[in-house]
Amino acid sequence: MKRSCIFILAIFIISMTMPVLAQVEPWIEQSVPGIKYGSGLFKDPLGRFSMNIPSGWMGYSEVKGGPVQFVVKKKDFFASCLIKIMQIEQGFTMEKFKTFILSDDVDPKKVKVLSDTEVKLDGISARCLHLIQQDMIADIYYLIKGREGYIIHFDTNISAYDTFKNEFKTTIDSFKFGQTSQK
Repeated sequence: MKRSCIFILAIFIISMTMPVLAQVEPWIEQSVPGIKYGSGLFKDPLGRFSMNIPSGWMGYSEVKGGPVQFVVKKKDFFASCLIKIMQIEQGFTMEKFKTFILSDDVDPKKVKVLSDTEVKLDGISARCLHLIQQDMIADIYYLIKGREGYIIHFDTNISAYDTFKNEFKTTIDSFKFGQTSQK
């Protein structure tokens, strides 16, 4: 998780200091280790889920079945989507999950939750946190299925949110559980 957060931070620092970068794709291809993914239908290598990734987005994972990070650059702004599945203890509640999300690698004092809504992901009850931290805005979907906790985290710069929000919605609306997801 820390490497993914460092990667996200690096992307946003680059987006603020080097707007001359023409594309994300060559940068990912040359400097990010691990397994690379392109846009289109993404199927988790372990068969737990699938979702459609918009055109132009590039992804990577350090290990097969590990967290997957997708990024894109448009109009001098970056956006990212991190998909992480965690093993959780029996009795782990959605409230505990929310607390974990709001305190994992962030300063809780600097996070402002704009909304916390109930949604359905492939028929399963989930939550969506819409929040800001400094100049970043995020839509974080999370759910518990069996003993797995799913986090699907979209983020971008506040001023770029209108550029990416439809892609965030289209992507999350395409989410489907796979054959090996827990009951």
